[in-house]
Amino acid sequence: MSNQDVIKIRFNKTSLLFGLMATVVSFAVFCSIFLAAIRFTSIYDVVGVFGGGMGAVFSLYMFINVAPGLFSKDRVIFTIIPGPDGRIESIKKSVDIKNIRDYKIAKNGFTPRAMFFEDLIIYTLDNKKVKMPTYNLLHYQDLNNDLKKYLLPYISSGSEAQAQKNIK
Repeated sequence: MSNQDVIKIRFNKTSLLFGLMATVVSFAVFCSIFLAAIRFTSIYDVVGVFGGGMGAVFSLYMFINVAPGLFSKDRVIFTIIPGPDGRIESIKKSVDIKNIRDYKIAKNGFTPRAMFFEDLIIYTLDNKKVKMPTYNLLHYQDLNNDLKKYLLPYISSGSEAQAQKNIK
């Protein structure tokens, strides 16, 4: 397989800047609220200490969750190797295209990460669920178009109709 046959799904620089700014600036704001309130000059400072501390922890947690996407090599989130023997790969996971039963882009689970970040969820023919994080750095319409163009022709024929319904 030549290198030009590999499709790299990348995020744009605007998403990178927004992801960095949203997490780093919110962390700085919550830390400053916490530090200003820690002096306890008023009864309302208790709210500031609690809110600033929780906000700083939360924004640090969000930064840790988005960091693998922000600092990925060449801004690549997914790699698609098209063809009947192709596969879709993320940083840590890989799925053969012919083994895909269904896919969708959705929030999954009941964690703080799942409340804010959507994943590419792939259901395989052997009833496994593979979650590939998008880190909210992709334009989902472009991702859907790429998945439709490079995955749908090669997934099993019974699964193609099911996957076609998930395209937004």
